[in-house]
Amino acid sequence: MTIDIKKVLPGDLIRADWHNAIVDELVKLDARLSLVEKAAPGGGPPSIEYLNPAGTLTEGDELRILGHNLGMSSLVSVTVEEVPVQHYGAGSTDKVLIVTIPSVPGLAEGGEDVDLEVTNQKGTTSTTFRLQPCVVGTLATDFSFQVTAPTQAIVPPATADYVFDVSGYASQREDYHVIAIIDPQSWTATVDQTQVTIPRSQDTPYVLPPLTVTVTIPAGATQDGTLRLELRAQNYSGVSDSSPLVTVALGEAPTPSNPAVTLAEPTAIPTTRYVNGTFYVSDGGHIDIDVIATATTPDDVDDYVTTATVIAQPGSGASEEELALWTVQVTSPNPLHIVSDPRSILLTLSAQAGAAAAARLRIEATRGTEGPTYAEYSIVKGSPPA
Repeated sequence: MTIDIKKVLPGDLIRADWHNAIVDELVKLDARLSLVEKAAPGGGPPSIEYLNPAGTLTEGDELRILGHNLGMSSLVSVTVEEVPVQHYGAGSTDKVLIVTIPSVPGLAEGGEDVDLEVTNQKGTTSTTFRLQPCVVGTLATDFSFQVTAPTQAIVPPATADYVFDVSGYASQREDYHVIAIIDPQSWTATVDQTQVTIPRSQDTPYVLPPLTVTVTIPAGATQDGTLRLELRAQNYSGVSDSSPLVTVALGEAPTPSNPAVTLAEPTAIPTTRYVNGTFYVSDGGHIDIDVIATATTPDDVDDYVTTATVIAQPGSGASEEELALWTVQVTSPNPLHIVSDPRSILLTLSAQAGAAAAARLRIEATRGTEGPTYAEYSIVKGSPPA
């Protein structure tokens, strides 16, 4: 689209309609430019369409600003009555900016309209909303803690990561110290975030980013330990919330497998039920397994007793009753005469209803009083990944 403005010559009379034509073209140009800026994320100054939640808010509340060109990459500042916002929530995008409303000095007790200003590298926009002061008094919290423990056995000396997912409610916005407490004291526990901010709760629980605690167990440790994660309020004395005690279970260094027999990578029937060292069995179903065994040297040719057992997956928390609902049966001849040519150890693995969601399968071949040749595999109740 071209701009249509007639030129004037020296001595021509500049009329009002000519001047107004220039104004009209400038208005059209500004409108087209605004559309171009909004079409490209981060391409222009910010704009605010509405705030969520609406209505009267309180210092410390979480506020979602919805509009355009709000991306963090080009953001310069967000202020409430010229007080900078310090805390930005995870999940902010170019169209949604999540902030925690800061404390505003001198705010009227009954609340008042305040200016919200958003500035990026291309410009500034503003709106107003009703804000009331936070009533400083008691702080009530109700947090839940879910922990994911390591899946591998912990054999000292070692380090192990425990991931805590924390969510819940708080009656006031507050900053919290994040403290990992480990016993015995000769062990150490460090958390990847030592401070978090939780806004005043609204309708849904606030979800913190995962908190990872790294536990270091020294050489010579023989007894299990305990771990607890605590959120301790910085401005309210005696207010804290903590996870239940988590057992840091120590395992034993595995006995080396006897090299007399070589066990090849297994196959499953159907073949899709074995993926990257893990067997997948549907709830109430079964699979057949074939493990090829060969004698490593001529002296190792012999009869071997073959066994298969289901054992706990470290950190899974499965009960003995749940493990017992996994069954495995050796279907090949037993003892099996293993020679230098391939011999198949054949198994049938079944998962009854209620079986543990995850466990391990241990296969052994033993002759006489020697230690066994063995291999272990993860087993999971369900379908393999797509």
